[in-house]
Amino acid sequence: MEKRHWTRAIVKVGDGRGFVVERARERYVITAGHCLPHLPQSAPFLGADDLTYPRLLGRLRAKRTPVWAECAFVDPVADLAVLDSPDNQDLFEEAEAWKKLVGSRPVLPIGDVELVHDRHVFPPWTKIGAWLLSLDGHWRRCDLGANYRGLWIEDDQGQGRRITEPGMSGSPIVDDDGNAIGVLCSNRDQAFLARQLPRWFLDG
Repeated sequence: MEKRHWTRAIVKVGDGRGFVVERARERYVITAGHCLPHLPQSAPFLGADDLTYPRLLGRLRAKRTPVWAECAFVDPVADLAVLDSPDNQDLFEEAEAWKKLVGSRPVLPIGDVELVHDRHVFPPWTKIGAWLLSLDGHWRRCDLGANYRGLWIEDDQGQGRRITEPGMSGSPIVDDDGNAIGVLCSNRDQAFLARQLPRWFLDG
């Protein structure tokens, strides 16, 4: 997949970003948990009203975020969230707006990172190259470290400037094959998709 398709998979989520994925023929948006206006309350059975965020999504470079979304999953420790369509019965027009925005985008496949197992090093870890979309719309190379707990970015690329900036939260971290392997959450520590998304989502 070309980098322009990677860019088109990204949407605006509040003051940050998210990106479109597909699981079991359904479209979702993955983002950083702190891009949500607030976390849902803790309760075993929440109604759609408790999980729905009005006017949260929009086109990547648009000023407005007119599209509603429902929270399908959030992990405040990993700072990771999965967004779904609003209820298409009670919120038919909002669900149609979701479908128009999210359904028109390419999807990013979810990838994993193979950790290097060295009996002299624990925990197992590896270092790889990946890509991040800057605020000015350019894909920039970055170096990642990965272990079983998460990803981290070697942020200063020796060019006198940082790779990450405020407003990039929720961006996909993309490997050379075009797979989303992580989500930008902070200046350093990042959500590791293959290890921090729920099993029901990854198996879908």
